[in-house]
Amino acid sequence: MIIDKKSLSEDPTSMDAPPSYEEYQQYVAFPKTDFPRDEKAPLSPASVPLVPTAGPSTVTTAASRPIIPSPSISQKKLGKSPLYKWFPFGQAARTLEIKQTVLNLVRDVVTVPDPQSALQLLQSCRETCSAHGLEFSSILQETSVEGHTPIYWAIIKRPHRDANPSGIDLVKEILSMASPLSEETISEICLACLTNSDQKLFQRLRRTAPFAGLSGTDEVLLGGNVPPDDVLVEEVVSDHGDFVVHFCIVLFQKRMRISNRVSIEFIARGRMWRLQFVVADPSHSKLDRNCTKGTWLVELSLMEHSPPTYIDSHLLIADARTLPPLSPSSTTATSSDSMPGNLFSRNTDTGTNKPKPTIELRIKTSSSQQLASHSKSRYESASFVDAIYVPLNKSAMGNSLQFDGCSYISPDGSLSGKLEARLAKPEAECIIC
Repeated sequence: MIIDKKSLSEDPTSMDAPPSYEEYQQYVAFPKTDFPRDEKAPLSPASVPLVPTAGPSTVTTAASRPIIPSPSISQKKLGKSPLYKWFPFGQAARTLEIKQTVLNLVRDVVTVPDPQSALQLLQSCRETCSAHGLEFSSILQETSVEGHTPIYWAIIKRPHRDANPSGIDLVKEILSMASPLSEETISEICLACLTNSDQKLFQRLRRTAPFAGLSGTDEVLLGGNVPPDDVLVEEVVSDHGDFVVHFCIVLFQKRMRISNRVSIEFIARGRMWRLQFVVADPSHSKLDRNCTKGTWLVELSLMEHSPPTYIDSHLLIADARTLPPLSPSSTTATSSDSMPGNLFSRNTDTGTNKPKPTIELRIKTSSSQQLASHSKSRYESASFVDAIYVPLNKSAMGNSLQFDGCSYISPDGSLSGKLEARLAKPEAECIIC
């Protein structure tokens, strides 16, 4: 029995097949070639890419040039042709064009910052992206400017001193438009602050949730608010990388008892540091065998992007009753305008009790090991250590920080102290400043 063959026009798969060469020639204008070829040899569509590459092409051969539709073709005719689904014409191409334009405008904003027009331009870019289904926050977090995000360059070009306050506003505006921030973007921002040695901006960022890194217990305890811990860094003029860090930690005992960890972070001598008070647990495998679970410790470590170094330092915590309040003039000279006015508030009522001796803990590397960032796996060897742990009971009065009514804790629950450090191999005695 002979079965009638269906006509080609009724073939249900014909619309899904690639266009024929004749139809391809009808709707597409091939680019002119820059090289000689045999005119008798047919030009195959396979020799030219069907889909244009995203972004500017770096290939100069004619075969790599994207195909463009012939100007004589109407959009209506193209829309009815099977070629329509083989080329990124229409809304998709328009969206890509808009995104590239926005990326170029953002690049201009961070290349030549103009505070008077930058904010308006960024706002216009955000509205345009919203109208065309693009996420402006994601665009700001793309590494589209010389391998870095626009946020990175905005921080790098921020005035080191607040001679131009609008520079800070530009960074804050970009950060607000880029929220929520990804982990990669946060790492880029920290790198920019470190590269610029911008301790002041870093401390401002630390007061925001994405950078504070609050644990779940901290969020419940603090009501989601970032604790206003104060950190001031003084880099002493010397040939040994000396610096002093003054700090004030609020609700110290309560946070230690509930979260088992309280930390401060700061930038000093081209490195990003983390000083933590922690409660020992089995995960601290490098602790002394005599350090049992529940022991309160001090931990010093380097954060991401920081080069390794030797360090010799002293942590000093004085009796809170002997610490006078800072004068208004000194507070203004050393603290940023975003910090609270009651910086390092003290209890000046010394009473008749004799002052307790200062708690002093020496935190140092060995003469054969350097402190290195844990994120740099190439430093995981016998020559490097990723953290230094010192139990509080190494000092005569160190354990008293755990007790209610402790003389070293202010009546408001805050703990104040300082870290004096030198980036050098430890000596028999550490003499700093």
